[in-house]
Amino acid sequence: MMCPRRDRQPDSWRRHVGRLRRYHEIADVGEITRRYFPMNAFDGVLTAVGIITGSYFGGLRETSALISVLAAASVSLGVSGFYGSYLSERAERTRALRELEESTLTRLDDTDVGAAARYAAIAVAVVAGFASAIGGLLLCVPLALQ
Repeated sequence: MMCPRRDRQPDSWRRHVGRLRRYHEIADVGEITRRYFPMNAFDGVLTAVGIITGSYFGGLRETSALISVLAAASVSLGVSGFYGSYLSERAERTRALRELEESTLTRLDDTDVGAAARYAAIAVAVVAGFASAIGGLLLCVPLALQ
């Protein structure tokens, strides 16, 4: 005899994933994340190149110290990328939702459209933050392999 809770978990998980996919489509998240990922990854790489160049000219030759600095900078780039993208995307999505509400004379906060707007801000922020961090961390790999 199977536990009813176990039976419901996969269905609940599938429903949750299905709901997120629907929000992803409604909010057209794919387009903006495709733009944010390379832009923020480039920021991470360029910052790491600046740190490496500055360390070289500053006389820092210890690889472990350089890797530590790059890792710390990458984490802060990731946090900055996440929060900066979240705040700007949330503001834009809220503005667009309010304009749609005005034109339809309907409150949309408790609808799939409102939920999709909230999901979009978080999804875009996760991608932007991850891209910033991974861009900087990638330059740690050749240093660690020395």
